[in-house]
Amino acid sequence: MLYKIKLKNYIKLILFYFSFYLIGCNNATKKDVSFENENQLQIKLKQVSVDDTYFDYRNVQFLVLSLNELYPEFYTENMKLLKGIPNLDSLLVSTEYFQEGDYSSSVLFQKRKIRSKKYLADTLKMSGRFSNFHMNVVSGFDKNKQIVIVDANNNNNFNDDKVYKFDKNFRFSHNNNLKIIDTLPIINMELQFNYSNKIQNVVRKIQIYPFSNYFYTQMLDDGLTKDLALGMRLKDYWKGTLKYNSIVYDIGLQGINKDRMTIMIKPNSLKYSAIDNNYNRNFEYKINDTIKLTNSLFKIDSIAEDISKLFLLKLVKDDDFFSFRIGTKISNFELLDLEGNQFKIKDVDKGKKYTLLDFWGTWCKPCKELTPDLKRINQQFIKDLNIIGVAYDKSLEDVKKYTRANEMNWQHAFYDKKSRSGIIRDLKITSYPTFILLDENGVIVYRGSGLEALYEVEKIIKINN
Repeated sequence: MLYKIKLKNYIKLILFYFSFYLIGCNNATKKDVSFENENQLQIKLKQVSVDDTYFDYRNVQFLVLSLNELYPEFYTENMKLLKGIPNLDSLLVSTEYFQEGDYSSSVLFQKRKIRSKKYLADTLKMSGRFSNFHMNVVSGFDKNKQIVIVDANNNNNFNDDKVYKFDKNFRFSHNNNLKIIDTLPIINMELQFNYSNKIQNVVRKIQIYPFSNYFYTQMLDDGLTKDLALGMRLKDYWKGTLKYNSIVYDIGLQGINKDRMTIMIKPNSLKYSAIDNNYNRNFEYKINDTIKLTNSLFKIDSIAEDISKLFLLKLVKDDDFFSFRIGTKISNFELLDLEGNQFKIKDVDKGKKYTLLDFWGTWCKPCKELTPDLKRINQQFIKDLNIIGVAYDKSLEDVKKYTRANEMNWQHAFYDKKSRSGIIRDLKITSYPTFILLDENGVIVYRGSGLEALYEVEKIIKINN
């Protein structure tokens, strides 16, 4: 289901898409952004704790585990640095290394083991001098309570830190309900980073809490490491504003490692969805990604050492720019129909205003539940809309059987789930059903997932008829 945008916002949305072609290049206002040179934008950032940017949960929530089993040498050396460890019935110290980010993933994903060991080896050589690149947390049981202590001032001493007590069953009972998590205390965590051989100090606002039934935790063997697993949520991010060619963009940066931060860049005339991450990914970028601002292309070049600025580098490209996000043009992908014949998306054009790409599968219950709605929309807008159903499936025969039995009388394509290239990968389809609405030029007018996304598609078509 998708955040419902008011009717007037649809008009703004459509006008915004076409502003890519109608607005000429002007310099950005100095108030919002500055130029280091004519080809580089510098956007000022500030660290804020207001939660008004919808980052994917993977950018704000992390599993914090003890490394006593996977990296016993590191665990032993790290424990020698720590003071004030309480006497509990049982306990472990969990460690996260913000310089590189997310030790715990190496516990879960063995393919990172060699890479993680390199950083762990480097960390061992650092000894106490650079220990405040880490976050150390005591997690233990004391009778019917789970005790959590964060070394928030990063002095390797838990004696001067607050003790948080949770009911022993809290690690299961909260079930990651954000209404419950949001009531927990926010901790100011003091950290250091080493960027380009310069030490930077930063304070992050975080929440730490028992979390033994996180879905990643289920990959662990039963034992104390699993029982004492912790969840961490980031409660701040870096925020900025860019005004370019009269359009104002909201900018947010999030992550625990500067070089792998998620960067959200969105026109402030549009709203984030509170429930549809697939829609929000239209505005999600990483360093070295290319972004289109009106009719100009920019590379997201770098972040300042102290995360005070974001740098965009203007690009000069003579060929078409293709992307998977709202407001950009997609490639004219080549597909296979249900009889094994090749066709391209533009072959289905037939002079209509819109083409709707429906990514679905016979294995997907929510996809099949929307079949009656798709049939209705196909009939209602038959003069203005092409539909291309892209079945991401294991069985071509199952797709044929289903489409015939349900009289899905529009163009269909089959994409074998074993494939690792093509339209699914290039358009970054990760949710089913996903709907992508294209205009007659192949520009993405709208993208989202689920029933409400289909309703939004329908509203956009109605506005322009």
